[in-house]
Amino acid sequence: ASDGAGGAFSFHRVADETLECLQDQFEALVEDENVEGADVTCDSGVLEIDLGQSGTYVINKQAPNEQLWLSSPISGPFRYDYSREVGAWVYSRDNHRLEDKLSDELSDILGTPVCINTEPLA
Repeated sequence: ASDGAGGAFSFHRVADETLECLQDQFEALVEDENVEGADVTCDSGVLEIDLGQSGTYVINKQAPNEQLWLSSPISGPFRYDYSREVGAWVYSRDNHRLEDKLSDELSDILGTPVCINTEPLA
C-alpha cells in the first residue's frame, strides 16, 4: 500500500461524506417521526439537528485535528477520530462509535429504535 504523506486517506472527503450521509438520515428521520419543530441544516462542515423540545445536536469538522466533534443535548461534547481499521469515527476514551452514540440517544429521544449509519452506501 502506498501510504505516503497523507496517503490515500482524505480527511475532508471522508468527513464530508459522513456529514452528507448523516444529514440525509436525519432529514428522513425527523420527517418519518414527525418531530415537532425539528430542523436539519448543514453548512460549511457544520451539521445541526434541531429536535425541537429535545434540543440540538451539532456535528462539525475540525480540520486541524482531523476530527468530527459532536455536541449532544443529552451527553455533551465528544471528539471522534476516523479509524481506518474499523472504517468508523471512534471516540478514543472508550472506543464507542459516532453512529452508535447517535443511534442510542435518538432511540431514547424518539422512543423508537433508530439505527444511524455513517458509511455512505456504495
